[in-house]
Parts: sequence; structure tokens; C-alpha cells
Amino acid sequence: MYKLLVLLLAVITLAACNADNHEDYNTLPAVTVSVDTGEVIEAADDQPIYVEITESEVPVEDAEVEIEVWRAVDDEKSAEKYKLLHDEGIYAAAIDIREEGLYYAKANVISGDITAAPIKYFSVGDLTHEEHIILESLGAHDSENHEGHH
Repeated sequence: MYKLLVLLLAVITLAACNADNHEDYNTLPAVTVSVDTGEVIEAADDQPIYVEITESEVPVEDAEVEIEVWRAVDDEKSAEKYKLLHDEGIYAAAIDIREEGLYYAKANVISGDITAAPIKYFSVGDLTHEEHIILESLGAHDSENHEGHH
């Protein structure tokens, strides 16, 4: 009798999850996170980095944003973390680049129920042979934003 009751409850529960309401639970807003490192041109302190966040093409004004920056030849655990300040739809920070090379910038974004952590690579000055190999393994000489959310 107990097994029959459990089976009956399972059937009722599964029947409630039809195709119509299943989509309601799997619809996430279209969030785009763009990391701009275009003004980081030399190994120096206070290099500007920008993050733009949109949800369904509308700027997100209230996200928590942190950027992690590390050399591609180093471990991510060595990343320096920076909080970004928000101004007119753009989040910005001044990062310190200690030496020339290939770098990763990872934007950690929390906005409501959305968490995103896109990683972008960028170069400053001359690259070592090892960094050229890393760059080739990334598939291109031009960096792209990688969008994502979980």
C-alpha cells in the first residue's frame, strides 16, 4: 500500500510538470557582460578597465561587480581583485599591471538571481614565447568577450 501511495504521488507530481509550465522555470533574462580592456596599453598602475552589463539590452545599474586580473603564465589564485565603481551605466576600476605580458580579466557579476563570470584575455606590450603559445591555444590573436551565466 505504501509503495502504491508513493508511486501515485510521483505520477501526480510529474503530471504537474507539463511543457507549458516547464518553460516558466527555465526562462532566464538575456544578460550580457562586456569587459573592455582597450585602454590598458602599458605596464603601469591605474590602468582603466570597464565592464558593461545589460539585461535584455537595458543597462544594469545595481550589480555587484568585481574584476580579477592575473598573468596568463600564472595561476588564477595569484589574481589581484578590484571592486568596480558604477557611473552612468558603466562599471570601472583602475588596475595595476606590473609587467608586460598576456593577462586574463575575469568579471564576477551578481545581479538579482543572475551570476556571471566571463573571462577575457588581453596583452600589454611584448609577449614571451610561452605567452604566444598560450595565445595560440586560445584560438585567436583577438580577444573576445565570453558571456555566460549560471
